[in-house]
Amino acid sequence: MEFHLLGCLRTKRLQLIRAISGSYIIVGEWDECRRIFVSLALKETTQSTIVRKLSAQARNSRAKRAL
Repeated sequence: MEFHLLGCLRTKRLQLIRAISGSYIIVGEWDECRRIFVSLALKETTQSTIVRKLSAQARNSRAKRAL
């Protein structure tokens, strides 16, 4: 039982760390995310165009991870 509890605590701690680091990525890329959202809202571009351009970016693109 004790090992299960330790495993659960470790899992929760990792989830919290990932959530916090994810928040920092979103904050750091907020201007880019907002620009994409506004372009979609004003129908200046389509979702497929956004997806195609994000897919063409590097695997570790911060904008892609933020979205």
